[in-house]
Amino acid sequence: MKHLQISGEVLTDETSIKMYSTDMSHYMVKPIMIAVPENQEDIAKIIAYSKEEAIPITPRGAGSNQSGSAVGSGIIILFSKMNAIMKRKGRRVKVQPGTIHKQLDQQLNLDGLRIPYDPTSSSFCTIGGNVATKASGLRSLKYGTVDSALRSLCFFDTAHGLIDTSQSLPENLEKAIVDLKNRLRCDMETRHVLNARRNLKSSSGYNLKSFFEHEKPEEIVTHLFSGSVGTLGVFSEIELEAVPSPKSTILYLMFFRSLLDAVKEVAKLKIFEPSAIEVMDSYGVDLLRNEISVPSDCRAVLFVEFDSCLDQIGDLMLSHMKEKSIRFLVETNAKKQTALWKIRETMLLWIMNTLETPSKKFPPFADDLAIPVNQMPNFLAAVQEILDRFGTIAVIYGHAGEGNLHIRPMINVENWEENLKNLSNLIFEAALKAGGTITGEHGLGRNRSLYLRREWGDKIYGYFEQIKSIFDSKGLLNPDIVFTSADLTKNLEL
Repeated sequence: MKHLQISGEVLTDETSIKMYSTDMSHYMVKPIMIAVPENQEDIAKIIAYSKEEAIPITPRGAGSNQSGSAVGSGIIILFSKMNAIMKRKGRRVKVQPGTIHKQLDQQLNLDGLRIPYDPTSSSFCTIGGNVATKASGLRSLKYGTVDSALRSLCFFDTAHGLIDTSQSLPENLEKAIVDLKNRLRCDMETRHVLNARRNLKSSSGYNLKSFFEHEKPEEIVTHLFSGSVGTLGVFSEIELEAVPSPKSTILYLMFFRSLLDAVKEVAKLKIFEPSAIEVMDSYGVDLLRNEISVPSDCRAVLFVEFDSCLDQIGDLMLSHMKEKSIRFLVETNAKKQTALWKIRETMLLWIMNTLETPSKKFPPFADDLAIPVNQMPNFLAAVQEILDRFGTIAVIYGHAGEGNLHIRPMINVENWEENLKNLSNLIFEAALKAGGTITGEHGLGRNRSLYLRREWGDKIYGYFEQIKSIFDSKGLLNPDIVFTSADLTKNLEL
């Protein structure tokens, strides 16, 4: 095997190999090397080397991925040196893929702007990883996912080299995209499936909506890459459009006796057009008790935030909260709002650092399901039946306004493989039965892609395969992440 030569670093030492064998999931896959490019020329060399040596590539940002899609057996491309904010023009900003979300947001804040989507991992996740997983966050109810902010991409694939979607596409790529667009738009069965799911938050499969929502091939490709988890190309530049920061916000906390009582109110609250509706179960409520007074019989809480029409909404919300919740809190102080949101934002790290023990884990498998909002009560009742059947519990929280729930069942390490597979299968089946999706914002990966065909059916799964072949017919880009028959416990280490 030839030596890879780039202006950046190529790491093959035992410490580096071990470090990048894992991410924030529970998977471990040992790479051959870690390539740390400094520029586009380095990425071109890595792609060429991959093709020549038939070694697969896994792009990696911060490794905050929960699905195991940031680890791979070949070359890990680490973007820690490609983290520059390159260009600003009005609300548009062009960055390298390793740019940290929060650092970019802080720069924009100086001019009264913000990135519209806001993942809770903002302090360490990267923009490249955000696009790859179709990330969203706390306020995607109003502002959408990263896809809503995405304007153009520069990327390398294994079939066409460097592509800049702010410019025209290579002729053969443009033809392939236009042909597929025409076939999809004439496929009434597929159109019906996509239309039925138009209000369902999802990062499952390739973003077929781009073929219907955009006309220009360049725009279709840009948005097709949202949620592609490194399987279609390797980003070198990303252009986003910011939005004005809200002048003020108001936060309502509604306390309920049960999680079911809380989610039953979500559809009614959406009528008021809040910027966020978040839910936390009794575990989150216990964390809140350290910050504020909470009713002793409270077992769930809704965070409901508004950042516009504040004067008109107050009386309506007060009337609704008095009728539906056992108690409520109205917070207008910005610092106190931040302290309350901090509790919601740290739920994941709290689970990993506090609840987990050597014998009991809360692994991320059925952790990013999304279902229609009006189906949440029935779905959660079904989940509780499953948990009771296995004699276990789960931490449940998430973006209730979009039906996007993070469910982390407790797994006893003893007999964990069998319990994990059975639990995951039943919870995924319950979500699909409710008209939901296997991933709302974390993207596909080793813990859920096995269910992709089951969610979409053979025909649409076939379209996914066609898209993969257009950009990466050799299957070198993050293999086994979207298309897999591997058991979800393969390469798993609890």
